[in-house]
Amino acid sequence: MPVGATLQGSCALINGRFVANFMERASIERIFKTLANETRFLIFEAIASNKEISASAIVTLGGVSPTTISHHLKILSDAGLIKCGVSRV
Repeated sequence: MPVGATLQGSCALINGRFVANFMERASIERIFKTLANETRFLIFEAIASNKEISASAIVTLGGVSPTTISHHLKILSDAGLIKCGVSRV
């Protein structure tokens, strides 16, 4: 097989293997690093199973302080895994 790369969509074919381009690879690495933290993974799991959940409800799930929850929500949001907003009831 000849050595070389061809672009197919957003992936490159290098030596017969598809490799995500640099931007996608960086995003994937960021997501993996974000979810590698057990607390963030549990928060993400809670949000995914409920679609929407308040920060105070997350606090009651894990016994983690509101400040810590806020910190982890920001990291999840920065990684593009969740969207945070203010609910006006």
